[in-house]
Amino acid sequence: IKSIHVTGKVSSVGRYAFSGYTNLKKVVLDDCVTDIEYSAFSDCIGLKEVKIPVDISSYNRFVNCTNVEKIHYSYGTTGKMFDKAGSNTSYEYYARCLEYYSQEALTTVIFDEGITSIGSYAFYYCTALTEVKLPSTVQSIGDYAFYFCSSMPAVQGVPNLQTIGRNAFHGCTGLTSVELPEGLKSLGEECFSGCSALAGEIIIPTTITS
Repeated sequence: IKSIHVTGKVSSVGRYAFSGYTNLKKVVLDDCVTDIEYSAFSDCIGLKEVKIPVDISSYNRFVNCTNVEKIHYSYGTTGKMFDKAGSNTSYEYYARCLEYYSQEALTTVIFDEGITSIGSYAFYYCTALTEVKLPSTVQSIGDYAFYFCSSMPAVQGVPNLQTIGRNAFHGCTGLTSVELPEGLKSLGEECFSGCSALAGEIIIPTTITS
């Protein structure tokens, strides 16, 4: 099996359902899926592309899937990315998620329109990330969301953005341009610290309050 598409009325993918399917290249989970159980896709070492509802936790679901190059996030149920800051120690939680296992291979992430938040630690140390398609509907980018994504080139096309968390883009040494929209209310501490390639003028919106 090289491709799996879960659709229709299927709401859950069971424990170890596709674990060890080393020839699997692509997984598509439609918004009908609201839960992935433990190790459902673990050790799928050939997996290259995943489409997943944005609000589903991938914690311990994609263990050792280290070669994923593209993740496409659909709206899911809430349109809010699962926030890794809400569980135990944030980094320790992140270190068992899909984005962590694929952090050296992941080059492309796409968010569907309607999604409103990018969670904390979303792409922490995803150093190969070169293409990030953010939706115009996004309102918040969480703490450490793109921390040390050193190949990420730009932040733009986010007219409804209201909050950027602390260290959100810290260490993004490939970042050359940033567009901050009017309506942005909060810039977190050190959110662009270490972005040494930023050039030209960065205009701080008049709506900033903190």
